[in-house]
Amino acid sequence: RDYKWASNAQRSFAASVTAAGADLVIGHGSHMAQEIDIHNGRPLLHGIGNFVFNSNGRYALMDAPPYSAAVRLHLTSDSTRIRLYPLHTDNGSTGFRTGPVDVEQFEEFYLEALSRTGDSAAFLRGLEPGADAQGHYLEIDLNKDHRARVNRHRRGQSRTLTYWDENPKKIRFDRRSSPNVIVLERELKRQGATIQRLDSGAFSGRSKEGVPYLMMTSSTHHSGVPGARAAKRKSITREILKDHDLSTAAGGFFSSQDDFDAAAALLGDLGPVVVKPMDGNVGRGVTVGIEDSDALRAAWDHAFSETRSGVLVEQQFRGDEIRISVVDGVACAATRRIPPQITGDGTSTIRELINARNDERHHELVLHSKPLDLTGNRLRTLLRAGFTPLTVLPQGVTHLIDHMGSVGSGAHPENCIETMDPSYLRIAESAALAFHDIDIAGIDILCEDLSQSANDENHIIIEVNTRPEVAVHSARPSDRAPQSFPTRLVSSVLASDPPRTFRPRVRRPVPPERLSSAALLAAEFTARDMDVTWYGDTYFRASGGGATASVWGSSTDRTGTAARFAARHDGLTQSLLRRARLPVRRAETPAPEGTRLCFLVAHSRVLAVIDPSDPRRRNLLRSVNQSHRALAAAASRAITGLDLAEVTLTASDPSQPGRRGTVVIDDVRPDPDLVAFAEAAAPRTDIVKTIVDLHLGAAEPASEPAFTWTEKQKGTPAGLKATVVDAARGAKRVTRGLRRRIGGD
Repeated sequence: RDYKWASNAQRSFAASVTAAGADLVIGHGSHMAQEIDIHNGRPLLHGIGNFVFNSNGRYALMDAPPYSAAVRLHLTSDSTRIRLYPLHTDNGSTGFRTGPVDVEQFEEFYLEALSRTGDSAAFLRGLEPGADAQGHYLEIDLNKDHRARVNRHRRGQSRTLTYWDENPKKIRFDRRSSPNVIVLERELKRQGATIQRLDSGAFSGRSKEGVPYLMMTSSTHHSGVPGARAAKRKSITREILKDHDLSTAAGGFFSSQDDFDAAAALLGDLGPVVVKPMDGNVGRGVTVGIEDSDALRAAWDHAFSETRSGVLVEQQFRGDEIRISVVDGVACAATRRIPPQITGDGTSTIRELINARNDERHHELVLHSKPLDLTGNRLRTLLRAGFTPLTVLPQGVTHLIDHMGSVGSGAHPENCIETMDPSYLRIAESAALAFHDIDIAGIDILCEDLSQSANDENHIIIEVNTRPEVAVHSARPSDRAPQSFPTRLVSSVLASDPPRTFRPRVRRPVPPERLSSAALLAAEFTARDMDVTWYGDTYFRASGGGATASVWGSSTDRTGTAARFAARHDGLTQSLLRRARLPVRRAETPAPEGTRLCFLVAHSRVLAVIDPSDPRRRNLLRSVNQSHRALAAAASRAITGLDLAEVTLTASDPSQPGRRGTVVIDDVRPDPDLVAFAEAAAPRTDIVKTIVDLHLGAAEPASEPAFTWTEKQKGTPAGLKATVVDAARGAKRVTRGLRRRIGGD
């Protein structure tokens, strides 16, 4: 595309070429130098421009930078390099005399390329500025050994000390594995649990006492779905924290990108602000230190590019950011996040200082895949300070790259649990307990002074993370004691569910005005004299008489986040069902012809069965053979922590016992439509009452029996009879075939 930046399709194609084995991609014909990417360690020069045929005024008309580039291959006995020489190719200003750029033009070219690259850390590492007799250039080393440093895709082996252990040991680790998985697997083995890997971050097994567990890194089968989903919605999080008298930042929520003017008005009232997506995490889409409308517009668009749920604009609070990890209501680890910053030595450029910092991170278990990026906002901050990446930072001068303390974006974690005031630990515990059903949480707090006791004015809670980093507390310590987070987390995961406080129904529930799964459940909890508090249309909390429950849609707090995640990902579901030796659809094996049925399973009990193709929506529970009900319950149990599920089976004849090849599991869903099942079951059965009874600890109705195939064992009289009958039927089919052939002949 002439005088335009590379399209998404162009960049995607270039990346696919390197995936096929190319070491270098050079594009041509755009009349301007396009973006430069480093993809998997390989340079992609999407367009180097055109040096001669540029029409007068086209650069200005198309708002394109007036630069192209010449590429020179530089070979030595021990390296292969290319040098990219920027050229000023606007014939209108050069008089058709294309030539090398001067110092200012080179800096402009470099900053434009850096701001548009897909990976700023790889760009800073992979492109070395320089100058020779031909002019200023950017040099790229194509040596394979160099690629590892600019490659975010974790590869190779490394060594680390297990700083999180009481007696640290030196271990080898595979960079392809998540640091969280490495830490958790070691702790699971230490506590005697079996481990079955489902994918790179998911594993299941049993404790040494036989208790089943399911984990998606730090997301577990105990962590309730309602609290986790509420914590993902920052507007709901703010409301819950305020209800528990916990401090949050002043600001506002905006659901539409068209609300920019209203958001801009907050700048005058709040001063510097932070913009973040409503449902973002790990710092994605977050911008801090915004003081003017232009910066707000850039941050606004960036945040909305990461979310469909809206954006929060909050007053910026300056202070130390700490992550306190809580397990079962007890704070057990705290890490201060030191924002990304560099200090000058009088000889190194800012680019070189950032590269040196990333070299240090490259060797850390926790940080090797989390380089310090120079994002667009950070680059603008650098320029406002009067610097560029090519500036030599004076001796002793410190530049704060970003106020934001996300480890994933360049901050450094430091153990602080022994140096901070304990009041912050109590605040973190209160924040985690405010969500009732979250067993593991990472509470992010900004505070003015860690050593001073917390009050209403000197701190705010900025996030409740229900899938916290485990390894962040395992970074290289100073001289402080190891933190117990991995040990506490795994002990919690391997523990049995605590008993529930049962509350019987004291009156019939009032039918809700608007039918929904959540509304039906809320009415049933209310009928037990429990107070119901709504946060939005789908999430509520019920409490009374020592019992507490929370619901999001049809997911209760006894549905674990790991279970819901597994049930929503077909590959994980299939893996868990196969490990449980249950019949599932296979690509190579056709499914049996028959009836497709949906089973509502609650706590291993089948409460209703419907045929989704039948518009009458009758409850077929009594007409379905018990073996199929047992199979549906077994499918739900195979995903540990899935207390309420819709299991879909296809059976040749649902009224007959299940035999191999006559029934398969089609799907296991974590969010059943209780309205459809309740209508099918009424008036004979009140399934919502039964669900809440079971949720609160009732023992009735009894669980479905364990699933087994109904074939009789060979060698028994019944088995012998079945074998003879099958043989006779087979002989009869053969005889009929022979008769047809004889008759045809």
